[in-house]
Amino acid sequence: MSVLQNLSTEYLTIRNPIFAQYENAVITGPPDDTHDIGYYGTYWNGTNTIYTGLYRDASEGVYKFYDELQVQPDVYNGLINTAGLGFTVASLEIMNLTAQGHINCLATTNSTSPTIGSITTAGGIGIALDAWISGLLNIGGNLIANGSLTAINSSTIYFTDNFIPNNIAAYASMKNDGGWFSARKPVNVGINDTPKVPNVALTVNYTANALTITINATAIGSGYYVGWYLRDDTNTQYAKINADTDNGSNHTLILDQGFTIAGIAGTNTYSLFNRRFSGWIWDESLIKLSAYGFPREDTLSTLDPAAIDGSAPEYIDVSVNNLTVNGSVSVMGTINPNPIPTMTLTTAHILTLTEITNYSVIYANPSAPITITLPLLSSLILINHAYRFTIINVSTFKITLAGNGSDTIETKAFFELKKQWDKQTIVTTPFANTWFIQ
Repeated sequence: MSVLQNLSTEYLTIRNPIFAQYENAVITGPPDDTHDIGYYGTYWNGTNTIYTGLYRDASEGVYKFYDELQVQPDVYNGLINTAGLGFTVASLEIMNLTAQGHINCLATTNSTSPTIGSITTAGGIGIALDAWISGLLNIGGNLIANGSLTAINSSTIYFTDNFIPNNIAAYASMKNDGGWFSARKPVNVGINDTPKVPNVALTVNYTANALTITINATAIGSGYYVGWYLRDDTNTQYAKINADTDNGSNHTLILDQGFTIAGIAGTNTYSLFNRRFSGWIWDESLIKLSAYGFPREDTLSTLDPAAIDGSAPEYIDVSVNNLTVNGSVSVMGTINPNPIPTMTLTTAHILTLTEITNYSVIYANPSAPITITLPLLSSLILINHAYRFTIINVSTFKITLAGNGSDTIETKAFFELKKQWDKQTIVTTPFANTWFIQ
């Protein structure tokens, strides 16, 4: 039987919808995937006959289109000489491409514009899962991240805008409060802060490295301590609280990491810290920009100083060099150090040596007329020393200054500050038994 090696025809019709190639392939014995399978065609490039086609590369098991080959394929042995002169992987244009596995692009063209690069597209790209870019990401348009978390693991971030806005969204999605903040390292919180809830007892024995721990804490409501730091007071270890169940007088906490040493109920104690974050927040409840420390932010639209669910922020210290205030200054606590030591009296009072020595200004702010009695001069042990202080009537009521015993004020038994903001400076000289108004 002869073997047909060549068929020359101008028109060929194949009846079967699928036709077979290489039907005499080995089908028994050891594996025999040693032949490239495919087809080729030729064209004249003006100088040489060029071979082009499609084949399955037996060495890789991959289908490839090729072009520019100047060496005729070995059709009998099934071999495409990829090292042959001019061999080039050919380009392919299709409508849609669906890959069930990986798509690898081996080109190394760097991208310097939307139309230059190893992969370019005239349209958009939809990515269902993660994307990893090891080089520079140039965004010629807008970048919109719609996930719940966008993390930037970079040592340096540059912004060309001189203002960095946040809380920019559709009206219905905007939060009440806004600002910027940073997380604090647990060990620093433990060293620098006073525990919000100190020395709480362990109520159930704790197993080393366990993520669940039960403590005796009376805060009301599950989730109260979420975001707080918990410290093992005995071994000085820290963990963040991810979940909290209120069991009445006890709270069962789920930690982000366990403590390495076990704890004994009724013996070991733990402390709770609520300032895991710190920063500047615009507080709509106060209509003020406030420096706050607080435990959590991911589920909050408002930082409420009066919150009773464990999320309440607390004021933190601020240090500056010079401070210019265009309005008024309100001091809720004390000024330390106080440049002008003051005290305020709201009821009748007998001044002492310590008070007139320590306070330069004494405010009188009663809700009815009162008498303020000066200390007995003979008790002041005046040895080459004079005393001086100022009394200011802040109220609208009469304030009477009275001498003590035989002492007088400008030779009188008393002196009156009759109207609001009346101010008098009281002085005495050594060895005198009279107070003077200056």
